Amino acid sequence: MRRAAGTNVWTLVARIARDVTTAYRFHVDPPTLGDTTEEMMTVLSDPERHAAFTAAYARSVRPDPYNPHRVADLADDSDEPQSSVLTMPAAVALPRTADVSQRIEEHRLPGGRRIDLYQPAGGGDGLPLVVVLDGEHCRRGLVLEHLDTAIAQGRVPPVRAVLWHNLSPTSRMVEMACNPVLPAALADELFPWLAARGQLPPAERRVLVGFSYGGLATAYTALHRPDLFGAVLPISPSLFFTPDPDTEPGEWLTRQVTAGTTRARWFLAVGRLEDIPIALPGVESGATMLSCARRFHQALQRAGADVVGLLEHPSGHEMFTVHAAVGQGLTALLAPSSRPADAPG
Repeated sequence: MRRAAGTNVWTLVARIARDVTTAYRFHVDPPTLGDTTEEMMTVLSDPERHAAFTAAYARSVRPDPYNPHRVADLADDSDEPQSSVLTMPAAVALPRTADVSQRIEEHRLPGGRRIDLYQPAGGGDGLPLVVVLDGEHCRRGLVLEHLDTAIAQGRVPPVRAVLWHNLSPTSRMVEMACNPVLPAALADELFPWLAARGQLPPAERRVLVGFSYGGLATAYTALHRPDLFGAVLPISPSLFFTPDPDTEPGEWLTRQVTAGTTRARWFLAVGRLEDIPIALPGVESGATMLSCARRFHQALQRAGADVVGLLEHPSGHEMFTVHAAVGQGLTALLAPSSRPADAPG
């Protein structure tokens, strides 16, 4: 933003497409994660420094005082809405949601991890299973409420959903970084617990969903453990990831996609506003979340994977993209497959 000459008023002018819905906020003296990837990862992986950064970041946030329409952000640690909503004239109307808390059970798995178990209205046996990573953020971001609305409207068939919480804010950066620990935990901790309750359907009726780093972990799980899920929905996935920026170029996971590496059905989603260069070490100059998602989509198609959709939603790296992706993605992924049984992938 720029200060208007001779005043104490700061201004910013932006050109925005007529169909966009996005959230925005103001920051007053926000903290930084450092100037390098190493500094950023040090902060994000150290519990005390991460907590200090999160607290300082929260103190810097200001919603627009002249915009009464506010929402909670997926990345916030508070349920208090701190982001303001911008809805352009041609944007699709946001769906109304209802309280579903009476149909959500909180549980602890034997290893101590929290999960939230959602049941659709009317329950049912033999339902498909949808596992959503970053459960604490998605619970706050009303993902289950939007899923419930899509089911009530008949766009998505009834499903049982599990929100998979992170053990801690810092464990997320380790478990989701293309790490076999995460799919192993799903297979060894969650699935036996569900099976004991008679709530684990066959793999072809299971869907894994993840946003941002969780989207990266979702895509990795589908490639690393193709036996676990029959369908995957990576949303705004952090596909720029590299295990070592000094020796390995970014978009490492895209290069792992080859013929025969996946049997899953895929639906990818990304915000159309996610076109800002990432500018991290090891990442190709000019690469964005949007361009990385497009290249991953192309790699899947070249490998003969069963790709049922790529959604480029008129929003950013935020809950509006997640809400749209959950509705449209699950509609496509849970529809009867028209793919020949002997098709590649």
